[in-house]
Amino acid sequence: MITLITKEGEGLKEQKGVGMPELKALKAHEAYWVDFCEPTKEEAELLASFFHFHPLAISDCEEELHHPKAETYGDVLFLVFHEPRYGEKRFVTREAEFFLNSQFLVTYHKNKLPQCQVVREQLLKRPELFDRGTDFLLYLHLDEIIDTYFPVLDKLEERIDRLEDSIVMNPSKDTVNGIFALKREVLHLKKVIGPQREILNRFTRAEFPQVTKTSLVYFRDLYDHIYRIYDLSESFRDLLSGALDAYLSSLSNRMNEIMKVLTIITTILLPLSLIAGIYGMNFRYMPELSRPWGYPFVLLLMVLIAFGMVRFFKRKGWM
Repeated sequence: MITLITKEGEGLKEQKGVGMPELKALKAHEAYWVDFCEPTKEEAELLASFFHFHPLAISDCEEELHHPKAETYGDVLFLVFHEPRYGEKRFVTREAEFFLNSQFLVTYHKNKLPQCQVVREQLLKRPELFDRGTDFLLYLHLDEIIDTYFPVLDKLEERIDRLEDSIVMNPSKDTVNGIFALKREVLHLKKVIGPQREILNRFTRAEFPQVTKTSLVYFRDLYDHIYRIYDLSESFRDLLSGALDAYLSSLSNRMNEIMKVLTIITTILLPLSLIAGIYGMNFRYMPELSRPWGYPFVLLLMVLIAFGMVRFFKRKGWM
């Protein structure tokens, strides 16, 4: 569906389900915002037939890029940004495309973008924000998208905390699988945040003429926020690397404890096996075999040796 928002008097006019006739009725030099939400094939064709956007930009809208980008085509700035979602207990992102010039802002997203609805409600409550220009409208969208990252990061941090607790309490195969799954999600986060940070850095350096000087201060604020997100993603990577090292260390310690117990048992049985081996030899003349107390004496000797070795190990702190 296509939604058109224009200025009307002191307020804003919102039209839903618009098409070519409504777009052609726009006045020259009139500022407007067009939102393509889950567009049909016919609606998507308006990008070329009405707006005459560059074919490369339209192609990027139709395909999944998997990485953010910013390009200038003539007087239009084309921007691909990723908004975060936490679905099915894992971190994912969805693409949103923006076309910006001094007259219009066009937002294009194949999935519903909650941030667009938030911005729309904000504009309807405060129509004066629309007068600040289309670049300020872009700022409002990017601000909402970047703010959405922080709750998602909190959930990732909670999962890392649970993994660290499980490593200490009960490390298992599920624990290491969870570590690797989280590492993949954090890697995806870094691949998205890194280019987006660079894009906003280009905004702060005034590389795009579509952004006025009065709006630069707002994009500098966005850069500060996304820089914090990038630092958090770096810390998550370090935490997961430490968690993996701790898991491997716990496995090694557990194996050492098992080997320690087996070694103690083997050491205790060694002299007992020696005694049993000596009296198990088939010689005819063995004096102890003919004595009535020989058998109980040997059993008692074996028990005393085992008891003495256990006492010795405990005194040394090996048990």
